[in-house]
Amino acid sequence: MTAVAVPAAWASQNLTNQQGFVELAAPMGQAPQFRSALAAAIAEEVRNQSQLPPGLQELVDPIIARAAGAVTGLEEFPQAWNEALAKSHTLTLEAEGPDEGALRLDIAPIVALAIQRVADTLGTEIPVQEELIVDIGQADQQQSIDLVQRVANEWRWIAAGAFAGALLTLMVARRASTALAWLGIGAVILAAALWLAAGAAPDVAAQHDAAGPVADAFTARFVELATASFQPWTVVLAGAGLAAAVIGVTARQLSGRRA
Repeated sequence: MTAVAVPAAWASQNLTNQQGFVELAAPMGQAPQFRSALAAAIAEEVRNQSQLPPGLQELVDPIIARAAGAVTGLEEFPQAWNEALAKSHTLTLEAEGPDEGALRLDIAPIVALAIQRVADTLGTEIPVQEELIVDIGQADQQQSIDLVQRVANEWRWIAAGAFAGALLTLMVARRASTALAWLGIGAVILAAALWLAAGAAPDVAAQHDAAGPVADAFTARFVELATASFQPWTVVLAGAGLAAAVIGVTARQLSGRRA
């Protein structure tokens, strides 16, 4: 059960918890590949919302492109990006439609910054939509999102079950010290397996087709951030397992000398 409890606890803190999710994904706003894809998407949305005549649209396009490209460098961008992440988290966990992506990224707060710059330059007003959704992943992945959410919400019970199982093993073992040592070794092996699995996640994610440039850049960077966040948890597990193994071996040696 420890193999489930550790990832579930991490998911509860960093995925299903909105603040944890925002803190995890916030550095993505500084990734060059994602910023480039986001700027292109912003420019397209601003063009769609400006609703200018074709001839005038061609003249304004360079202004829109400059405004979109400069958005990620604005002082207001980090706050807008965090707001977009918070809204996206809510939309994703509340998604119910069969045609919705597994993760729904709402870029409206960021597009609003670009629209404001274009509107100020042109001396006019451009309406801003409340939601501008970019689907990340495929709709059939929503079931996986729901499963992660359910498991993460129950991580305390899963951890309690793992602890109870380990305690029961020590109680029924012929030699508790030997059992403790083996439990520790098992924890170290499990930690190594989880570390390797997390390290392979970026390559696995790269093999899946994304819904577009923004989705592709978001997925790649998010998996990298998640891997960097999760692997230290496996180090803690390995340290606890190593400590248990050392204590078990030491206790076994001391009991053997007394005998």
